[in-house]
Amino acid sequence: MERVLIVISLFIFLLSGCQYADKDVIVASDRLLNLHEKRQIPSEFYGHNVRYPIKTSSSRSFIEISEWFDEHTVLYLKDEEGIARLLKHNVTNGDEQGFFQTEEAISNVTANHDYSYYAIETVTRDYDVSLYLIDRDGFIRYQIQELGEDYSVFWNPYQPEELVVVSFLPNWESQLYYVNVANGQISPIELDQTFIQWLDINRLGYLHWDQDEPSYFSSLFSYDMKTNQKVLVEEDILSFFSFPNHNYLIIDVDSIDELMSTYTFFKENETIRQIEVPILNTYSEQWWVPYFTFDQMNSIFYYLRPFYSGNYVDYEDGFELVALDIRSGDEEVIIEVENDAPLKLSPDGESMLYGYQYEHLIDLNGNQMVDLFVQSNRF
Repeated sequence: MERVLIVISLFIFLLSGCQYADKDVIVASDRLLNLHEKRQIPSEFYGHNVRYPIKTSSSRSFIEISEWFDEHTVLYLKDEEGIARLLKHNVTNGDEQGFFQTEEAISNVTANHDYSYYAIETVTRDYDVSLYLIDRDGFIRYQIQELGEDYSVFWNPYQPEELVVVSFLPNWESQLYYVNVANGQISPIELDQTFIQWLDINRLGYLHWDQDEPSYFSSLFSYDMKTNQKVLVEEDILSFFSFPNHNYLIIDVDSIDELMSTYTFFKENETIRQIEVPILNTYSEQWWVPYFTFDQMNSIFYYLRPFYSGNYVDYEDGFELVALDIRSGDEEVIIEVENDAPLKLSPDGESMLYGYQYEHLIDLNGNQMVDLFVQSNRF
């Protein structure tokens, strides 16, 4: 349930006012190269007897997978009889333990980059929203209350105890806060933005739209939290995302009528790779970007690529999960899937959660997908 510019279960970027004729189709180019030497497949991937999915019942309890805890363990949410529980479930041996529980509804769970802290957003029946920052033992290390009606969280990949919290206020207003979980520090950031990315240990990146001329395109700025200095990085782009180790991605098109978008990858402000991705046009003020995730250890960009460009509403031909090595440019198609749905890479980069409830597990070595939920009456 990540809400960082996610609308109707896909990445969509709106015109600045909201913040964030049919066309011919073009078939995606066939770029199937050997990505790298295959890693040895762990023994637990072989045979369905050694995988332990999460058992569900036909009761009215709500259940979904929220996050990774370690390379073999997921955190899943079970809401039953007024109690929201986050449980740890090991998919290789079936071990299950409690992690966190509350009488408030859990709306979002976001791990930091080394999985040492988790941000858990909750809401009461009276619509009071809290943000709990907890450690791996499930203990609350910091709690944010009464600062807003909703929150977005952006963990610092260079300092695991630091994060930026966007507090959404009434009347479409917002406020940014710097938070340090270790020492309990919280301080406002004088930046009027709702979507930021970490460019390095002290600098944030954000997109600035011209309020007087609404457009798909915006300018990328950096903001130094130590000096409050703002610097123009790139003009006239559609979107950008940053990744650990000083990598970031800029998405752009020459014009809104193009059939392919350009993904340019940067390493410390130097261009290292560029690819083209078919566009599914929404024919609206919204711009579609497929779901993706990034392997920081191996510099691999995973994304869901449609087979051709066309109309988003009418497109029904599935997607390729593609692994792109942004250093060498080699690509590998891992698997074909039906929907453009969220992806979440495991801490060791060996597998990936996929689906609107992260209900599937994709083995990136064996190129196969298994379900993580099964009805308990099947056992």
